[in-house]
Amino acid sequence: MRAVGLNPHARGYSPPVPLGSVMPGGSLGQVVASKNPSFPVGERITGPAGWTQYYVTVPREPMRVQRGAKSVDVMSVLGGTGLTAYFGVFDILKPKKGQLAVVSGAAGATGLIAVQLLKIAGCTVLAIAGSDDKCAMLKNQYGADYVWNYKEGRAAFKEKLRQLDGGRFVDLYFDNVGGWHLAEVIDRIAQNGRICLCGQISLYNSKDPYYPLNTMTLVTQRGLMQGFIVIDYFKQFPEARKEMSKWIAEGKLKGEQTVVEGFDKVPQHFLKLFDGSNVGKLLVKVGEESAGPAKL
Repeated sequence: MRAVGLNPHARGYSPPVPLGSVMPGGSLGQVVASKNPSFPVGERITGPAGWTQYYVTVPREPMRVQRGAKSVDVMSVLGGTGLTAYFGVFDILKPKKGQLAVVSGAAGATGLIAVQLLKIAGCTVLAIAGSDDKCAMLKNQYGADYVWNYKEGRAAFKEKLRQLDGGRFVDLYFDNVGGWHLAEVIDRIAQNGRICLCGQISLYNSKDPYYPLNTMTLVTQRGLMQGFIVIDYFKQFPEARKEMSKWIAEGKLKGEQTVVEGFDKVPQHFLKLFDGSNVGKLLVKVGEESAGPAKL
């Protein structure tokens, strides 16, 4: 493996990991030995290898890394988190030009991509993050029309939504957080509004989790709220990567990474996902890419 991507789903919906087993997660690797002529030594592949330094697999085409793609893009924009944003936005939210969209966890790996994809679709976007610096980044570097620091609290969020874009209701919500953020957006959901449940990071380590009780609003507003797991779209990965690569080349889409080094430090870096200290995709560099064969 050359890099390991750390994702909150390992703490969220993944099954408990037995002692001595491999923690789940996406990785970027380079073939060091192969009996498959379609995947020769030196070929880059990406897949669910988990927290490993070496991985034995039968590769499939969606695992192949596009020629010329940057490794950091492979693990962020073109990796599992970017693909999660892509299918959440285009398959579930189905954005239309001029709609008002909200993204929670917007400075995280998936949220950053979701903000940009919604802007590409022509939406007006409110991006929610956990610091003023992150909010400034989202507005100045990633094109968010509005930003909000969730540490201002629930009452302030309620007022922010009430006044958002001249008092409009929310057409689309890409939810990475759950909890009271979700409840407040439901209260302001537009007729035929759509909510994509991507993650619930506010609940993963909570001793007193908050679950919305106002779902009747979705009935009266004819709203849709849907969860999904990105691996369901596995066969569509190549086409999605092709479209996102075009946007990268056009300068419309980019990733943000927090890169750290040392495989032995993976567990302590994993905790950064839950204290908000990372920005964008959290990657652990565990090896150097080579141009030729390597020894097992």
